[in-house]
This record gives sequence, C-alpha cells and structure tokens, in this order.
Amino acid sequence: MDGASELTEGRLQEIVEHCLRLALPEGAPLPANDEDWIAGGALDSMGHVDVLLCIEKAVGLKDFFDRLEGRPPTTIRAVIDGVRKVFATRQLARARRARLRSLVGDSLWVEGSSWRRR
Repeated sequence: MDGASELTEGRLQEIVEHCLRLALPEGAPLPANDEDWIAGGALDSMGHVDVLLCIEKAVGLKDFFDRLEGRPPTTIRAVIDGVRKVFATRQLARARRARLRSLVGDSLWVEGSSWRRR
C-alpha cells in the first residue's frame, strides 16, 4: 500500500482483527481495542509474533515492528497508532524531498539524498 490515505482507521482495525483471528483459538473473542493481548492471555509470545508479521505483510511495511521505539505493540489501538505514525512520517519525508527538489532543481538532485551535477 502506498499511503495512509488507503489505510483508514477502519481498514487498519479490520486488518488487525483479521490477523488476530488467525492467531486466536477458534471461537475466542477478540480483545478490546486497548486490551493487552499477552497480559490478557489472548496470545502467547509466538502468537504475538505471528500477528505482527501478518499485519506487516497486510500493510506493506516490512520489518515495521522492528523499527518502532520501545516494545512491540500489544493492543489493537497501539498497532493502529504505530502504523499511522509511520505512514505520516513517510508522507512528510516525501513532501520535504519534493520541496527540496523544487528549490534546487532536478539538475542537482539524485534520488537517495545525494547531490551531484548531472
């Protein structure tokens, strides 16, 4: 997926719930949005990893949870907030690169933040 505009909060919620359902025992209820999956007993550490990998794949953010500060998220709300933060940061970085490119001109810009004359 290319950006947060494609991933509304509702869509992110669906993705997280889908990934949780795959890891939860059949018939187990979904944890509430702010309920810790591990502390609440819904998932063990291996199930937690499975859910995070499923979410990474679904939203197209390879190694996303490895790059987050602190511990990996263990609630639906924390996952949604983390994904939205990463997409917002990416959009800001793209906007800054575009602005810089417009200021210096394409003749000096080389993708990857390297500068040289062409």
